Amino acid sequence: MSQRKKQAPPMPVDWSALLAPENAAELRAFARTIVSQPELVRALERGFNARKPAGERHWQGAPADEDFGNTITASHAELQAFLGSMLPGQQLAVFCTFINHGAEQTVESGTLDPRAGRVLWDRWSGTLDEPVIAFAAIAPLFDQKEYRYEAKPAAIPDPPLYHYHPERFQAFHACAEQIGKIFRHKVDARSGELTIDLLNELIRPVVDEMNNKGMRYPRKLKAAVSTSPLVMESMQHLMTAYGRFVQAGRQIIDFPPSLLDLLARTEVDDIPLNTIRMPYAAQYLHFGPQPDLELEAGWLVDGAYVEAVGEAGDVCFTVTAVPTDRQLSRLWFEIPEPYYRQDLVGDYRTSDLATAIDSQLSDRLNELNQRLDQPRGDITEQLATGLSEKGEVRRYR
Repeated sequence: MSQRKKQAPPMPVDWSALLAPENAAELRAFARTIVSQPELVRALERGFNARKPAGERHWQGAPADEDFGNTITASHAELQAFLGSMLPGQQLAVFCTFINHGAEQTVESGTLDPRAGRVLWDRWSGTLDEPVIAFAAIAPLFDQKEYRYEAKPAAIPDPPLYHYHPERFQAFHACAEQIGKIFRHKVDARSGELTIDLLNELIRPVVDEMNNKGMRYPRKLKAAVSTSPLVMESMQHLMTAYGRFVQAGRQIIDFPPSLLDLLARTEVDDIPLNTIRMPYAAQYLHFGPQPDLELEAGWLVDGAYVEAVGEAGDVCFTVTAVPTDRQLSRLWFEIPEPYYRQDLVGDYRTSDLATAIDSQLSDRLNELNQRLDQPRGDITEQLATGLSEKGEVRRYR
């Protein structure tokens, strides 16, 4: 067996000479040779900033790197202003993680909270001419700084069938698998009714995923007012529709444009709800993006989950929308996905389709107006009270 040759120990670096102002060219050349050696990069950073207060090291970098430095400095100032307004009189340490992927770089910054841990504030991605020097130049702004050299994580691709809402939901919600299992094994397939315990079991993985993804999403990009209540409201309805869809065997009915055109010219208003027969307890109807139908700006109606819930004529519709910017599908934990739901159940089951839709919409608008007039209270308490009814089983819609 051949013996491996021992590598000679690295030559000691004369930092004082290398960092002298007249040796800028040598420093640049040396920095390019150590991009994959974090320990040497940190040593260079310490020497580069030795006895130099933040911002007092005069170094003329490449134009792109100068813009990077200005961007990070401005972001740091915004973070300090934010902390000053949110935590007056308190001081939190700030961190910077500089990740060199070789061809491009990622820089994350944030705070070190004693209770929450690392809280991400901002993320920058781009390409730098002199990444090691750029790291050294911004390091004095931060209490904790880290340089890493590693491959860039592969982005999760859009699912091949992205245009179907159930496929989008499954691809971008890690909790989708657990939701499907709960509906398949624990929820009554005929009625879809949820007990309080089942609802809590369904919501738990959703909340966990929201928290995990929220912690990795830059605070600087978040809305000034928390969107969590709206995200939870959206998820409660969409996860219920998706769960019933999985429970019924993942049935997708795709309407081609020619059939949609015929249906648009077909009169269906006078069909009694209790005469409607569906092939499955739940299915997803795909129409494709409708340019003239937006649930919200940039979100085009593209289909609907249709569920049978209990007695003949009890039908629930959950209209879905696809974003014109696909990236929004990945940000569901911060940007609530719009939907529209109508539950045509109970007294509506003997009505014709048009009357049921008009009446339910009118009832819903009246309910919303009454809620707007009421004093606001604890959302969690209101939800628990509305669902509880002394422990009785209720259908949550």
